[in-house]
Amino acid sequence: GNIRLGAVEAKLEDIKPTIEQAIKTIPNLKIFLRAEGTVAHDTVRKVMAECAAGGVADIIFATYEKDEG
Repeated sequence: GNIRLGAVEAKLEDIKPTIEQAIKTIPNLKIFLRAEGTVAHDTVRKVMAECAAGGVADIIFATYEKDEG
């Protein structure tokens, strides 16, 4: 799967420095994390670890329900 920081595609190693820069102007930064069901738990764990390493541990999980209509 792809990692996106906002609308920008990113790599795992981009997360920490991006967050470190963002919290300089948004000290109470919250992360909204959305992962498709096919994403491995280990990948989600690595993303969360990078967020924490960048200085943000307030992570909100989001899900989407597929429209059956």
